Amino acid sequence: MENNDKLDINKTTDNDGIRPKILKHSGDTITTCIASVIHNSISSGIFLDKLKDASVIPIFSKSVMNDVPERYHHISILPTI
Repeated sequence: MENNDKLDINKTTDNDGIRPKILKHSGDTITTCIASVIHNSISSGIFLDKLKDASVIPIFSKSVMNDVPERYHHISILPTI
């Protein structure tokens, strides 16, 4: 993968179970396949459902914990690819 030195291997595993570390260390081998899938998706306007999935996790963000939704912000875990 081009610029795979920017891929943070300490990030969490995505919905597919693909760890960033695996992509980083196999990048040169799978770059052509990944680029082809992405190019075809853009050209056709059809995107794999798995690439549109995100796991949303609420993170507490205020000093007094309670169940008020405004005291939380969310992070989205997106597919690494």
